[in-house]
Amino acid sequence: MGNKRVTVLNLEVVKVDEAGAEGCVLTVRGQAADNAASFSSAAGNVSGRPLTNAAANWTPDGWPVVGAAGLSQRTTDLSGIVQEIVNRPGWSSGNALAIVLTGSGKRTAEAYDGDPAGAPLLHVEFGIGEAVNKAPVVNAGPDLQITLPVDSAWLAGSAADDGLPVPPGALALAWTQVSGPGVVSFVDASAAATAAVFPAAGTYVLQLTADDGQWLIGDQMTVEVFAGGGGIEILEIAVASSTDDAEESSAGVPYLESSDLELVYDSWDNAGNQTVGMRFASVAIPKGATVLTAYVQFKVDETGAAAAAVTIRGQAADQAAAFKASANNLSGRPLTENAAAWSPPAWNSAGARGPDQQTPDLAPIIQEIVNRTGWASGNSLALLLTGSGKRTAEAYDGDPAGAAMLHIEYTLGN
Repeated sequence: MGNKRVTVLNLEVVKVDEAGAEGCVLTVRGQAADNAASFSSAAGNVSGRPLTNAAANWTPDGWPVVGAAGLSQRTTDLSGIVQEIVNRPGWSSGNALAIVLTGSGKRTAEAYDGDPAGAPLLHVEFGIGEAVNKAPVVNAGPDLQITLPVDSAWLAGSAADDGLPVPPGALALAWTQVSGPGVVSFVDASAAATAAVFPAAGTYVLQLTADDGQWLIGDQMTVEVFAGGGGIEILEIAVASSTDDAEESSAGVPYLESSDLELVYDSWDNAGNQTVGMRFASVAIPKGATVLTAYVQFKVDETGAAAAAVTIRGQAADQAAAFKASANNLSGRPLTENAAAWSPPAWNSAGARGPDQQTPDLAPIIQEIVNRTGWASGNSLALLLTGSGKRTAEAYDGDPAGAAMLHIEYTLGN
């Protein structure tokens, strides 16, 4: 394929191995090599390979159906990456190339060892002869909303090019302001993904342009900046579905339909000291907010007074996925560095829902989550409880109105 023009390229994941819908952002690059070697089990054999300058951003759709093999399982256009590889002086037809994916989130595809017929397939369309320059593909990213005094926003722009007429990596990018009530400042106006600072409330239209020396292509996005009051905001979100609270036995077996939550020891089916999870959806806290206090309010399902020691952490994720009945779905989740220790007092009255059923302050845990780079108002977060002893609270499937509720107080001021 040397001296040939790559016109369209996709890496097609032919078959979904496990369903998944959580947020996922991937960066695709090629190995910068004339003839990529096979992978080995040596340390750093994948991450240590030199990579192409050309890259492509891919935010895959949810993969809800196992075995699916369609447009949602295809990457964005990778022609710029492959063009860079086949343009290398040492490339010749029949050589091997390697594609490397990094990023965050999760999608699970079939591998060769799991299903040879469903392994990833590289699809290339190319033409012979003089290459024809195609216009860059520019995406300014999604429209955004922020509330003052939070005055900055992350612009998640992207651009892809075919490497003509300028070499890969030489595409000139520029952010400019089209309209707005004040002058926007960009941290790096020449970077596709960068931060911008807004001086006042109002509607701003921004444009990302890409110049390859022949084509000048632009795309626009809007940022709504709202005036903030600086007062204390109170937010309460209850567990609202069967997949938003769950128990996982010490053997790693989750159970999503229990009528109660044992915090944390459960003798039923030899569950032992469980991992208990609660997911709270649509948490409307803007990125940059200051969390003043937070706690979870439980309702007593069964009385208990024996000693109990519970540790609470959050899931370290921008967008916590609903719980599933797959092995280690709770205990396998990454956890926040911040934690809270809770020794709940005796629960002497079934149906009680007061101070004795409130966790200690969880503000540092919630703050760590909403400070994550990918957090956005309306995302979901999850809390995981481990430890010893037993308190028995209502679960959504036993009493929807008595399910765990997350109480948060925050401010948008300094």
